[in-house]
Amino acid sequence: MLLFSNAAALPADAQADSGAPDFRDVFELVRTNVSGLSEAELNAAAVRGFLEALGPKVELISDGTAATGGDNRLISRVELFDQTVLCLRVARVQEGLADALLREFQGVSASNKVSGLALDLRFAGGTDYAAAAAAADLFVTRKQPLLDWGNGRAEAKEDGNEIGIPVAILVNRETTGAAEALAGALRSAGAGLVLGSRTAGEAHAMREFPLGGSGRLRIATGPVKVGDGATLTGEGVRPDIEVEIDPDAERVYYADAYYTATREGTNGTRRVRFSEADLVREHRQGLGRAVESEQRPQESLPPLVTDPTLARAIDLLKGLAVVRQSRF
Repeated sequence: MLLFSNAAALPADAQADSGAPDFRDVFELVRTNVSGLSEAELNAAAVRGFLEALGPKVELISDGTAATGGDNRLISRVELFDQTVLCLRVARVQEGLADALLREFQGVSASNKVSGLALDLRFAGGTDYAAAAAAADLFVTRKQPLLDWGNGRAEAKEDGNEIGIPVAILVNRETTGAAEALAGALRSAGAGLVLGSRTAGEAHAMREFPLGGSGRLRIATGPVKVGDGATLTGEGVRPDIEVEIDPDAERVYYADAYYTATREGTNGTRRVRFSEADLVREHRQGLGRAVESEQRPQESLPPLVTDPTLARAIDLLKGLAVVRQSRF
């Protein structure tokens, strides 16, 4: 029996507002007219399309398959900027994220003096709110509420695993679900500032329902609340520091933080860094020796971060590090 064969269960005016054709009509036309399509194939296509259209409010969890992935799918980028600011890019918020974040931070800080951390949640999603709370707990140094997702709630613990450095949380319009909750929980707990653009507004309390056969269906049943009691609404998490950037351009910078657009007529000349001795010699010899100066070895300056949101976060964290040093 097809999952959607009971068309009467669907509301008659379900598509009235969107102007889309009635699902029952489309389903029956495809079912009775497409050749070479089995009932099982049609059922699988209907389920897949239905869930994709409603995601992340509805998620299918198959029994017998791991709901979590390896660390390489949890953290997709680990990079140290200016020798002091660590960027950890989260691919998906799910079980194991807290351990992965702590392991990466400890690995880098063991051989570097890390003074700030940019937690990049842009384009990150997930529906595991327990994992979001566990990750937030790493950055909170005192016991306090973190998240309430309806069928579960969590508070920060004083277990000695805190990452006690300034944190900047990067978000955008495609930060969804549990990633939004992580950003909201950190801001509510006073653990860091949120930079970027407003998030997707798709954080929902989830409840699991068993399915006939195998698997479970995780369905959004209510709102998510952060530690101070504020509800995460459909308007999303509003950043503390807004960084306006075109969505297409943001994807380019997200792929290459050092991206620089080329223009016609540029010759790609690299900047040269002179030492103090070079500058003194240049002054004594006069500007007429410019030809000779061009022949000496050129030292390239470090690449410049052009990703607007990441660059803003790095500047903020470096500034906070200076303030902290001046106090101690």
